[in-house]
Parts: sequence; structure tokens; C-alpha cells
Amino acid sequence: MASDSVAAAAADSVGSSDSAESVGSPDAAGWADPADSDRAEAPVRLLALLGSARPADVPAVLAALPEGDLALGVEAAQGRLALPVREYILTEGPNSARVALARATAVVGGVGSVNTVDRLLTLCDPDVDAVFFDVDPARALVSGARQTVLRDRKGPDGHAVIPPSVKQQLLAAVARPGPSARLLTEVAAADDPDLVLAVVPYAKKLPGTDAARIMHTLDTHGRRREAKRQRALWARRGSDFALLGFPRFGHLLERFALGTSFEVRASDDVTAISLDRFRELVEQRQYTDHHRFRKLHEASQVALRTGTITPAEMLEHARPAALGFALALCDEEAAAAPGLRRACDDMLTLIARHATEQLGDDVKRWARAIAWAGYHGGTVLEFLADRDLTPGRPINKVEYAAFNPTEFSPANILLALAPPDVATAALVTKRMKKSITAAARGLPLCRALVEFVVEHGTVPQRGLLAANEATPDSVLLRLLAKPKNDEVMASIRERELVGPQIGKAAFVGVPRDQKLLDWIIDHAATDPVLALNAIRGTSEDPAWVLDALRATLDVFREEGQAAAYVLLAEVAGVEAVWALELDRVGSLDYIADQVRESMATGDAAPLLAEAEAHPVLDTIAAYYAEPLRTEAALDQPLTDPMTQLIRSRLDGRPDRWLALAGKLRERPQASDAELVGEFSELRPGY
Repeated sequence: MASDSVAAAAADSVGSSDSAESVGSPDAAGWADPADSDRAEAPVRLLALLGSARPADVPAVLAALPEGDLALGVEAAQGRLALPVREYILTEGPNSARVALARATAVVGGVGSVNTVDRLLTLCDPDVDAVFFDVDPARALVSGARQTVLRDRKGPDGHAVIPPSVKQQLLAAVARPGPSARLLTEVAAADDPDLVLAVVPYAKKLPGTDAARIMHTLDTHGRRREAKRQRALWARRGSDFALLGFPRFGHLLERFALGTSFEVRASDDVTAISLDRFRELVEQRQYTDHHRFRKLHEASQVALRTGTITPAEMLEHARPAALGFALALCDEEAAAAPGLRRACDDMLTLIARHATEQLGDDVKRWARAIAWAGYHGGTVLEFLADRDLTPGRPINKVEYAAFNPTEFSPANILLALAPPDVATAALVTKRMKKSITAAARGLPLCRALVEFVVEHGTVPQRGLLAANEATPDSVLLRLLAKPKNDEVMASIRERELVGPQIGKAAFVGVPRDQKLLDWIIDHAATDPVLALNAIRGTSEDPAWVLDALRATLDVFREEGQAAAYVLLAEVAGVEAVWALELDRVGSLDYIADQVRESMATGDAAPLLAEAEAHPVLDTIAAYYAEPLRTEAALDQPLTDPMTQLIRSRLDGRPDRWLALAGKLRERPQASDAELVGEFSELRPGY
């Protein structure tokens, strides 16, 4: 049962909200009562934290929550629900939670929304069906749901199951003055004689297909005589429309099929596979090319998120080993999917535990494991227990890691999991050169790997590390300071994210010749940051900067030109900007507005304002940005702190989750980590 504090705070059910174009009242996405938004904060936080819960714990927690709290949280979460939460609502949840899920899905959509709507419609719940007639019908997801309710979802009698409340709502909407063409077409296609007859007074406004559907509906419901009395249905028939007359009335079904098929459409994002099915796919070797590996990887992720396969089962049966490693990490964008970070963290924690048990402090075995991680055809458990691995990089073996759809390398993961001194020693063992070269371009990066490549790596290894977008800026500066750094400078020049200090250092010593100018021109339109970095890196020669911009200014887009003028003003003064712009356009009448204002004020402020208003790239700051990477990431553990905290304090304890729900409501200012951390650590093996 819920705690007293939670039970006392049980909220009312979610009120309905309607769109301006719906047949009800306005305000589709807003709360009926502004206070609901505040009341929903605690349930929303709880549902978000359940994304880091064991999937097996979720049903018990939700079943004990006050129904009103659950409904408020589901709607306010705007579709961001962990898959076990969604499955509980669809299969066991209270009616109010299903209504809230329907409203949130209709308004927000999101991953798996089509599958969610289809499954909601299979419930034939009048309250759920009514939701889709209270929101904006312009969205394809909503219009499809309304079509299903009105004509595609058939009952035992072969006709559509239309809730009485929806029918009355539509009849009232059609009866109001000036119904929209969208509404008339929608109702004309309904599999209900009363609804289609309500549209007949507007028959002159309907296209021929809609008129035919009305006649067909009346015929199939045994009300043909009423169709005969509705002369407006064929008053303007003409030669083509004559096919709709009663002599050919039997052909209406053939000519105007109403699309009455309805089935739940599966979604790879929400449909989990069973352990037996997973083992079958593995036995069929559904991982022998990039496409199959990716599909199996996606299915495995969903199975872990829903709990149909536990992390221990996945580690026992997932093969090749590269698949198990691929399930251990995800990037920040993918981690936004509720529950995925927990699934990955569970896999990583298990792999780390088994690696420690099997490899211990044996440097040679760690080195062999790092070299073989992407090639072993067995499971991760079999791989770590294999004592027959030969040293160095395997030869003539399938590189399963090459099929990996993620950006994380099995070898890099093992390096990051190894004790720092063991990882350092493993990298200096014999026959590791090719493995280190591959790891330099991979993720994640760890301190031991980066330090080895910087201090002892080959020129190609340093170039690959410099090209790695995860390499910290401070490491890039150290690489630039090394001798024979031409390859490093070339790699940095091609990076997407480069801070100003590094961008300038990467062009030190580069000849100011036509080759460099051609390179700048090639990048000016598509990669303006790179082109501007090149010019800034050679800015100790103002004459060269002026010549380079004179040659490239028209190649830059508008935002690139704005940033280029700021750069020129910094290097050669605002007078150089005025002269270049006048030379470019040929007349004071055509100069850019920010240059004109700069001439009027005599300073660079208008140039800076224009550059800030139209940055070179939306995804990162302009060329004068602060460094975007720090070395701290090299020393941080790969596991997610919040997931670890929840695992150690809440796993297997629904009572604690419910107590947490009370804390969230009573202390809204406290952080999630603070509240979870107040519970004592669970006994090992609890």
C-alpha cells in the first residue's frame, strides 16, 4: 500500500482538454486547472525515476500509487514514460491512467506512439475513444484514431463500435452553424446511419466520394429507403456521378472501399522479444552484417528496457561478445529514451564484475582480452573465461565489432573498466600496436589510453586521437606540442568542434599559399567554423587575412560573413572591414547594414551584435567559444551515478519507492539524488 502521505495526497482524475479545432472546447495541450501542473510535479518526477528502476519493480509501485497521482503524472510526462510504465497502463492500469496516456500520446506523439494508440483503441473504452475527439484532428495520429473509431474497428455485427458519447458529440458539432469541410468529410465516412444522415443537408458541399460513402453506409445498415429520399446526394451527379444512382448501387462497395481494416501496428521501439526468440535469432546468426547486428541490438535494448530479458540472461546468451559490449553503453542522445540508461548500466556493471573475477590483475590476460574483444564469437562470459586467447590482435577472424551500430568499442570499454595501473601495463605489452591504433579512434576514452598515445604512440595513433571528437582540448594542445605533428594538425583542422586556442595552434607553420586558400574556400560554405579557424590561425599576418577574406567572403553564407567581419575587425581594425565591404559591393548604397552602422558609430559593436544574433552554427558556439571538453571525463567511471544509487537503495523494494513518492511531494525543492540517498544501502544480494 502507499504511504499515508501519498494516500492523503491522492489527486482528482485528469480533466479533459480540447483543441481549438476539435468538436469540444478549446485548449488541447493545457491543463484544465493551472494548479494541476504543480500537483503533477511529484508524480512526473517519480515516473522519470522509474526509468532507472528494475523493470520488475514497476508494476507493484504503480499499482500502489493513488489513481489520481498516476493519471496526473502520465499526462504531464508528455509521452516520456519508461516502457514498463507504458505496458502496465495498457494492460493493468486504471481507466484514468489510460485516458491520460491517450491524451498525452495524442497531443505529444513521440516514439512508439502509433503502437500505443492502436493498443488503446483495441480496448474499446468509450472514455479513451472520446479523447481523440477532444484534441486537434489535424495531426495524422489523431485523425487516424478517429477514423478507426468511426469506421475501421468492427464489432461482432460487422459494424463500427462508436461510443454513444462520441456519436452525440459529432451530431452536435454537425448541427452547429458552419461545420468545417474536415468535419463533414470525417462524419460522412462514419459507419453509422444516423451520423451520415446528419451530413446530408450539406450534401452539395461534399465531393462525390463522400456522397457515395453516405449512400453505401445507409445501404449496408438496411436504410436504403432513406437514401432514396435524400435527392441532394445525387442532384449534381453529371455523367460520372451517374454511377452512384440506384441502378448501380451495388457497385459502391467495389468502387469506394472504405478502408475498414484495423490492426495493431508493431513498433521496433516498443515491441520486446522473449528470451526464447532472442536465442533463436542468435542461433540463426542474425548478427553477421551491419544491418542484422543493428536490428538485433535494437531488439535487445527494448527487451532489457521492458524486462522480458534480464541483464544476466542477456549476458549469458548474447553472442558474439561484441553484442554484449554494445549493450553496455549508449550516447547521451539515445540515453534520453526512458529506461535505456538503466539497461545499459546493468549490463556494464555485470561485465565489470565478471571481468574483475576472471581477469583480476593479470596484465597479460587483460591485454589479450582487449585485443580479442571485438572478434570472439561466443558470449561475454565465455570470452572472459577463455584462457586460450593468443596474444595480440587476432588474424583471419571476423571483426564483429565492425558491425556494432554504436560508437563504443569493446576494446575501449575493457580499457576503461580495467584498473588504471593494469590498463597502463597492458598497453605496453607486445603486439598491442594495432589494438591501440584502433582504440585511439574509438570510445570511450580513458586516462591510460590517452596518456599512452600522447607519450608513446605512433604518428598515426596520435593523428587518430586528435581526430577523435571526445579528445579533451588540453590533450589536443599536448599533441600539437609533439614533434612530427603534421598529421595531428591535419586531423584537428578537420574536426567539427575546435576551440579558438586549438584552432589557431593547428595552423601554426602552415604555408600561407594558394593550397591553404583553396582549402579555406572549399570549407567556407559547408564548414564555416573550420574556414574561420584557418584564417584565425594565420592571423598574425593581417595582410594575408584581408586577402583570404577577399577571396572567400562571397562563398560564406550570411552568418559566416558576419563572423568573418568580426574576425577582420579584431585583426586589422574596423576600417579594414569598411574597405573590404565597399570593395565587395562597389557602392555605399549596397553595403551590409551592420557595416553601415559600424561606419556611423566608428566601432565594431554593430558587427559583434550581428555575429551574435546569427551564430555560425546553432549546435556549438562560434569560433571564439570556450573549450568544449575537459580531462575530467577521462577519470570518471562509465557507470551512471543515479542508476547506481537507485540500484543500491531501491531495487526490489516497492515500499521504498512509495516512500520516495511521498518525499517528492513533501519536499519538492530537494534533488532526486538527495531523496534517494536518504534510504540505507541494501544488503549485498538482496
